[in-house]
Amino acid sequence: MGISKKIYTYYSLINSYLLVILWTYAAVSKLFDFQRYQWEMQHQLFSKELSLLLVWLIPASEVLAVLLLMIRPFNLYGLILSEILLLAFTAYVGGITMHLFERVPCACGGIISNASWEFHFLLNISFLTLTSISLLIHFKERRKKGIK
Repeated sequence: MGISKKIYTYYSLINSYLLVILWTYAAVSKLFDFQRYQWEMQHQLFSKELSLLLVWLIPASEVLAVLLLMIRPFNLYGLILSEILLLAFTAYVGGITMHLFERVPCACGGIISNASWEFHFLLNISFLTLTSISLLIHFKERRKKGIK
């Protein structure tokens, strides 16, 4: 294994661990105090129907991402799911920071609940960038091996 392949492998592994920590924290903080999480979701910018769907869909997706990231043959699917979640969260938070909505909802979410929306946006962009790089590395390696 060449030096660059080792670096790519370690980078992807470390990024997967960081995503496992992120999604575990996110899911546990929601499920640990589910009533508060439901209340917070009802006070976001979504319709009541969408909030009722998201209150279950988001933590389930976060738990699924953790499981996929931890099981080596399914790691790519965990990265793809992470990318989708991060894109959605980043777009939502970006819209809030750019004042695209009539009101600013609470920045709820565990120990970072007191952080500004700008901080949430930068955190999401950071994880989104790390995940995008991991996916690029993964697909580059697959292309080298001739896997579609």
